[in-house]
Amino acid sequence: MVNPLLAQMLGNYFKSRRKELGITQKQLKDKLGFSAQFLGHIESGKAMIPEAAFQIIINELSLSQEEITRIYSDASRRYIEKVFSLANQGSNANAVNVG
Repeated sequence: MVNPLLAQMLGNYFKSRRKELGITQKQLKDKLGFSAQFLGHIESGKAMIPEAAFQIIINELSLSQEEITRIYSDASRRYIEKVFSLANQGSNANAVNVG
């Protein structure tokens, strides 16, 4: 079960933290070994960051474990609420679109 809300929320956090630190997208993509397009997809929530790159971005952006935990928890809660809402509506047509 993929949670599209998680990718979106993490991407927003990465982007805002990168800007807060004055790091350009080019500088970060070079550290990660990504194309600018792929980093853009991560920051916009269209792609999930690979685990090995997540470890690098934690260090490069000095990410807070508490904030990452809050994002994971909030995204999971919101996703489950949306799934149950769709299930309670009996809407099978929307079941695949919970993002």
